[in-house]
Amino acid sequence: MNDLKKVGVTYLDIDLPGPESYLTSLETTPVFFAKKLDDIMRQPDLITSLHEGIFKWSKIQVVPNIDNAVSPGEVLRIAYCILGAKSKAEPGQQAKNDIECVYEVHGEDGEVAIRLIVHDIHMAGIDQLLPLKQTVLIKDDKGERQEQRNLIPGKYSLVVKVKDKLSGATVEKKVPFEVK
Repeated sequence: MNDLKKVGVTYLDIDLPGPESYLTSLETTPVFFAKKLDDIMRQPDLITSLHEGIFKWSKIQVVPNIDNAVSPGEVLRIAYCILGAKSKAEPGQQAKNDIECVYEVHGEDGEVAIRLIVHDIHMAGIDQLLPLKQTVLIKDDKGERQEQRNLIPGKYSLVVKVKDKLSGATVEKKVPFEVK
């Protein structure tokens, strides 16, 4: 017989900014972690649909990383949309954004453990893979050298800094996660 004590529903409260908030400023949808994203549809869905263990959002099917936890050496996959970025179009070409994103991983002490800058983003939908590797300076009898090491287990925060280069507007988001 099945034990039904552990059957239930989990709710996650999120705030989605209204259009009035990003007509004059830069904003993002909530930054979320994903285990997997697949581009599965030809036309975008207008309504997000939820299914057991996945959700469909626009043209993609997402397997979310609900507990925001990764293993040492694993790549952190994040997804979000930028709202309110200005765009420009060259004659005869499609309009493009000019966005720069800075991703920082902060330890519990607030120190920056990893910093990654991504330039020349030309679209508002972001699907970014972040390697959780630290560059460590080693000083020993062999001299000075740099090594890449996996982020050690612990609690961290991902700080996402987005800058629209066309308008100069910026926005910053912070998401907690854990390396287990």
